[in-house]
Amino acid sequence: MPDVTAKLGLKKPLGNETFSRAAYNENLDLIEQNAAAQSDLTDHRNATQVHGATSDAIAGRLIMRDAAGRAKVAAPTAADDIARKAEVDAAMTVASNAQAAADAAFQSASSGKNAVAAAITGMGQTASGSDTFTQLASKISSISKDATATAGEVLTGKTFYQGGTKKSGTMPNNGALGTIMPGTTNQSIPAGYTTGGTIAGDADLVPGNIRSGVNIFGVTGNVVQASGNAGAAQVLTGYTASNSSGGFSGSMPNNGAPTWVPGTSSQNLAAGYYSGGTIIGDSDLVASNIRSGVNIFGVVGSLVEGHHHAKGTGSLIDSSMVVTGLGFQPSFIISAVWYQWDTIVYIFSDGAVWGYTTNKGFGTNISGTPQYVIQPNGFTISGISGNTSGEAQSMRWMAIG
Repeated sequence: MPDVTAKLGLKKPLGNETFSRAAYNENLDLIEQNAAAQSDLTDHRNATQVHGATSDAIAGRLIMRDAAGRAKVAAPTAADDIARKAEVDAAMTVASNAQAAADAAFQSASSGKNAVAAAITGMGQTASGSDTFTQLASKISSISKDATATAGEVLTGKTFYQGGTKKSGTMPNNGALGTIMPGTTNQSIPAGYTTGGTIAGDADLVPGNIRSGVNIFGVTGNVVQASGNAGAAQVLTGYTASNSSGGFSGSMPNNGAPTWVPGTSSQNLAAGYYSGGTIIGDSDLVASNIRSGVNIFGVVGSLVEGHHHAKGTGSLIDSSMVVTGLGFQPSFIISAVWYQWDTIVYIFSDGAVWGYTTNKGFGTNISGTPQYVIQPNGFTISGISGNTSGEAQSMRWMAIG
């Protein structure tokens, strides 16, 4: 089915439709029915007379502007008429003059209000040039109502206003007070007005001039009163002190913190100061380490004295043997030397040597030249040689102190 146009309803066949002559004629009829003739348009124009245009002011015609956009109008007679330039200019001049006069009047009034407001503010009331004249008048009448001074707070002989009333002051005028010297008692200052005065000060009012613990005008002293009886000998050297006689320097020696080791004789402690010190002790200072009946620093010994002795074995090296570390000096040495077929026992004492063999018996006529040397902590045996029975293998010994 073909589409139709929106205004005249003309048929618009689709691409797959056949457009018939009848349909074509029907479209022409629709156009004919809706089209206007030229005579109709002319009659319409002549009937309304609004389609013509002119630059002149002619009734019933539209205004046509020139190239500058201007158009002529008639003299205005009604309220909604368009005015000509002359009438508009005259009206604007009148309006401008009126505005200027109004601005001048406003400026004058505003300046005057600002001056009045400033004067009111200067009298302690809040005011602004934006206030109305009524508001400013009200504030003027309130200028003296908020005054708080009393007669006793205004100098005698002077006047003031309060609540719209003029009043006289009664405050005494005491003039200058002069110089006030502080003392041990309070000094009163008379009530009233004074032109000034001076309370004297003193550069010596410092802690170093006031006794310790005493407060004078807020200054607490730190001077310690000299009242002691110590002398130079009772004060360490390098330090100073004072007593009722004045200051002095100490002379007491400072001996520090020494250490003392007890011995066989007494040790004197020098006079003076000791910051400490140590007297050495010994854990071996017990009765069992002290000979019976002997008193060492108050400890009485219980050790019963006897002989030291020691024994051991060793091998002969080049016919000699050295023994050390006995802890005592021996006085009697016995040694036994084993040979392959014989044993010889040697006795060393008092510078002599005795020997006994299993083959020859006891005596001094033994082979070799045995010798011995006693040391504080041991001994040395030398000169022991072999015999016909064979060479020495080892030696067993015993030493007695």
